[in-house]
Amino acid sequence: MSALSAVVYREMKIRATNFTFIFWDLFFPLLYMLVFGVGVNSALGAPTGIGNVSYNEFFLAGVLAMASFAIASNTSWSFFLDRDNGIFYEMLTYPMRRSEYLLGKVLFNVLIAAAQAALTLAVGRALLGIRLQWPKLPLLLAGMAIGTAGWFFFYAIFALRIRRNDIFNSITSVFYSPARCSIRSSRSPSGSAGPGS
Repeated sequence: MSALSAVVYREMKIRATNFTFIFWDLFFPLLYMLVFGVGVNSALGAPTGIGNVSYNEFFLAGVLAMASFAIASNTSWSFFLDRDNGIFYEMLTYPMRRSEYLLGKVLFNVLIAAAQAALTLAVGRALLGIRLQWPKLPLLLAGMAIGTAGWFFFYAIFALRIRRNDIFNSITSVFYSPARCSIRSSRSPSGSAGPGS
């Protein structure tokens, strides 16, 4: 087994045995889309002002971006778990380069992001009637992979340099809160205020 596949396997075992990680990585963005997408779509109705696009279709992009962000944050947070139980320092003595350790975590992130995107697209299409543009699906998956990898490396800088978990959580909240609030905005994509504003 190569070092990369060993790190990916280890990450899969950790996530598969921890329901909290599974919920936050796979199901929370999906629930977010279902609850807010259905509620806001019924309040605003379709179309949104950009062609014949329903609010659910518009909202899908924000949910996928939020999922990419959250998956990367969760994986970089796992550095604290590894450091607290000592496995991080033990893994640095294993016969693998540090770059392989980081790339293994990134590869796992990309796999989780692709699974989460596929799940969200399938449920969105089945339950919310979201129309998909099949020729652009590879571009969407590539965007999810690049976005998740980018956010992971960004957060890894803080996770590896900061020793206190509460400070790391504060930093991630600084970046996460504006992103989360922007996708819950009551403004339509055309920039006009929604009903009741």
